[in-house]
Amino acid sequence: MSGGITRRHLLAAALGGGVAGLATSRTASGADRDVAASTAIGGWPTFGHDPANTGHAAGEPAPVGSVTEEWRFDTGHRVTSSPAVVDGTVYVGNFAGTVSAIDAADGTECWSFEAGTNVESSPAVVDGTVYVGSADERVYAIDAADGTERWSFGTGGAVYSSPTVVDGTVYVGSDDDHVYAIDAAEGTERWSFETGSWVDSSPAVLDGTVYVGSDDDHVYAIDADGSERWSFETGGEVASSPAVAEVPAAEGTDRVVFVGSRDETVYALDAADGTELWRTGISDPVTHSPAVVGGSTDSSGATVFVGGRLSGDLHAIDAATGDVRWRFDTDRHTSPAVAAGTVYVGSIDSNVYAIDAADGTERWSFGTGDNVESAVAVADGRVYVGSYDGHVYAVTGETATETQATTATTSAGDDATTGTATTDATTGSTSTGGGTPSAPDGGTTPAGGSGDPTGTTVESGDDLPVVPLAVGGVATLAALTAGVAWGRRGGDGDGSPGDDERDGVGSPGAPDARPGDGPSDGGSPPPAGREADDGPAGGSDGKPEADPGDGAAGDGSSRTPDEDPVDGSAHGGSSRTPDEDPVDGSAHGGSPDGSVVGGVGRPSGEPSSVPLAPDLSLTYDDIQRGEVIGRGGNADVYQATVDIGVGEAVIAVKEPRFRNTLDADTVESFLEEAETWASLDDHEAIVGVVDWGSRPLPWIAMEYMDAGDLGDRAGTLGIDQALWTALTITRAVRHAHTRGVAHLDLKPENVLFRSTGETWPVPKVADWGLAEFMLARSTGVEGFSPAYAAPEQVEEDRGLPDQSTDIYQLGAVFYELFTGVPPFEGGSASVMEAVVAEEPDPPTAVDTGLPPELDDVLLTALAKEKADRYEDVIYLRDRLSDLYDSH
Repeated sequence: MSGGITRRHLLAAALGGGVAGLATSRTASGADRDVAASTAIGGWPTFGHDPANTGHAAGEPAPVGSVTEEWRFDTGHRVTSSPAVVDGTVYVGNFAGTVSAIDAADGTECWSFEAGTNVESSPAVVDGTVYVGSADERVYAIDAADGTERWSFGTGGAVYSSPTVVDGTVYVGSDDDHVYAIDAAEGTERWSFETGSWVDSSPAVLDGTVYVGSDDDHVYAIDADGSERWSFETGGEVASSPAVAEVPAAEGTDRVVFVGSRDETVYALDAADGTELWRTGISDPVTHSPAVVGGSTDSSGATVFVGGRLSGDLHAIDAATGDVRWRFDTDRHTSPAVAAGTVYVGSIDSNVYAIDAADGTERWSFGTGDNVESAVAVADGRVYVGSYDGHVYAVTGETATETQATTATTSAGDDATTGTATTDATTGSTSTGGGTPSAPDGGTTPAGGSGDPTGTTVESGDDLPVVPLAVGGVATLAALTAGVAWGRRGGDGDGSPGDDERDGVGSPGAPDARPGDGPSDGGSPPPAGREADDGPAGGSDGKPEADPGDGAAGDGSSRTPDEDPVDGSAHGGSSRTPDEDPVDGSAHGGSPDGSVVGGVGRPSGEPSSVPLAPDLSLTYDDIQRGEVIGRGGNADVYQATVDIGVGEAVIAVKEPRFRNTLDADTVESFLEEAETWASLDDHEAIVGVVDWGSRPLPWIAMEYMDAGDLGDRAGTLGIDQALWTALTITRAVRHAHTRGVAHLDLKPENVLFRSTGETWPVPKVADWGLAEFMLARSTGVEGFSPAYAAPEQVEEDRGLPDQSTDIYQLGAVFYELFTGVPPFEGGSASVMEAVVAEEPDPPTAVDTGLPPELDDVLLTALAKEKADRYEDVIYLRDRLSDLYDSH
């Protein structure tokens, strides 16, 4: 990539309301202050607390109970930059491009500085100078005393990376794909190092080596002269900032680099040569940075604290072995900070959480007015954090130091194990509540061996919270695909793609079958009418048990040594025999391209292989857009092509629709949709995401679906094909539920088809982004489609939309699939009234040729009250499966 101005860079400027290159109107306001130069690690002077990014303030007192808001400061725009705190002053940036200096004692403004556009980079404060990056493609050095500019340095791309300053050199990444070393005094370039993609990761620097991640999927170790020492390839983009610490992770290892990747894995690498020491999968993209506590002098051993981008669970991982010690459930959270034996994280549920580092119990939570995506800083007995509501908060309370934390007491009712002190965002008052950690769901694969994380196994994906999504979109990608066998019975598949089998093709390897692979271990086949390991065979309470094939979480104890810690698939060896069907356990041959053919016992119309999205790594410039093939409320979808060297692959690409400038909230929602969608598309009945990015504007490249949507086929299919289609769609939704995601906008237009040649076209579920609007419960038609809306989406007193809403919507979609008409017809107002007050006609009353059993199957799904519907979508799947088997 060239270092010139690109569309990506222009967009970055537009987002902040400014234009790149206009950072000329900078002001210093408020009284000048004397700021003592400081090179010691005191306060919280930089992102990650110290140049090694450990996130651990060992000597700082920190609030452990009875917290209250000491002050809040209004920056004027949302804050994602993490505060730096030095010598009684808090420094932070905001999305409008303002860097503010705030008196830590009373929250008054000392001065402000205006960059050209949004400042999401976190300041580093060293020797009386504030260093910070901006999306206007510059790094600024600002006098910490009065806010005047000392120098600025231009890169070729937006700077979201937070600077690290060591021995007179500023190290920072840029979206022009480079890491820069800049003279801290003069602002001149000492060297630059080119990676394969943009660098949003913040460098860690220790003993003359710079460690940094890149969106080219690599972690780099760079020498003090700018030459590469080593690089390590992960399975996904590395936006996570590495943390480097002395940990006895392997014999002869002095220092270890801990880093996360979007491949849902945390890695431990030998800092000397990049050798992998262990990896731990947490079933969630890791974009935030780990914090590391303890080390070679700590008899209790070191712990890595890190969480995922989507579900947000915070994991405590043994730094030496990679075993998960505990897990704390939150919504998506920030990079952790650790002080006084407490882990502090912000969350998109608007709260800041304080968690006991030893056992994962909640000590307290504090509410802000909006999402918290600013990492916490801990200094002088306070917690400092920014919020999407535009404020920086200072939170104080009963404090402890590292040695006192284990014995610190809290106020009455705030027991560290069973109680929390929750502060209301508006009033600042506190209340108590419960908070307990969850058992680990991640698995570990140490280099050359199997992991054995401790803790109780999470028994089912149903234990995960079902979360709403953001912003909708139509999706669709063709050619260059492998196939996956579909069987009607056995394994975790049951006439559909397996719920955690993206490739679906086993290779010779480990002989032990994992749960969900059918009776390949010599056990008995499932009872007639049920799939192995894929249904609620039931505990004593009749609720569905874990569905390992559907991606149910576990602690890793059931995995074979070669099994993937993220999704349970085999790496370097399969749990199946070479000729065993990955879905139904039947034996057959495989084609050279990976598609499986020659299935046993399939109806003539049922596909024997499933076309998937091509496996490509793209930039926006790789995509050649064609005509518009779909339009949503705020996005357009284009047919597009990509040159793959031996021809062209046809894909679809989705982009937000905007004029002049693009609203920042739309960008955030669009990217959250992309991440969530990509986390689900390892199921063959969910439209595949090929790649996605945020620059020069947000975009999602997707599988091209060439055969229309369900509305085109409603009422026209034979009963066998219609039942098979309904089964396939249900399994896709089940897969999402096991990942903690509800669709909430299922309708015929969101079920797309892909042709397979002479067999039935394959249905796939698209558009995983409207749930946030669903929760707004607008009674208009903007948030949802009235004909397929559930009663709780129309009337607030019926409860929040959740996975039961998806069950209702599946009933409505399938009603139309079988009969050709939706359950209720008419104008929007009359349809919404009918949804809450009228019963639909039985399907057989609309089409007398339908099987009578179908009436009860669909009308149960369409029940007005959630309690009267299927308790879990897996029961709907079983009813459809039984009906399919009888035809």
